[in-house]
Amino acid sequence: MQLTGQQLRTVRYYLDHRDRPPTWAGFLRRFARVLVLWVVVGVAGCYLCVVAGLPTVAWLLAGMLVGAALREARQHHHVSRAWPAIAAIVDWDRAQALAGAGSEKHAEPGAAADGGGV
Repeated sequence: MQLTGQQLRTVRYYLDHRDRPPTWAGFLRRFARVLVLWVVVGVAGCYLCVVAGLPTVAWLLAGMLVGAALREARQHHHVSRAWPAIAAIVDWDRAQALAGAGSEKHAEPGAAADGGGV
């Protein structure tokens, strides 16, 4: 089975949390750069909108960024709450095998499976 990039990231996420459930500190660590980017873009965008005389657009931009942040927080909250059930039904040996196979395929795109040339 060949995993897509998103599927491989999901399997790795599950494996990273095999022994300990997801936490808010882990969530903030993983998304710190994205959250900082959103704050910078939001503040700069709102400032430019207010300077341009468009305060309504500034509120719209701020609302969209806050909504996106709340969506991410809600998704993390749902995964955290469902984690005991997820951990109980995942076949960890199979997940490890899939992550290992996916790592090899994504490590060298274009490389032949047998390591030989064309």
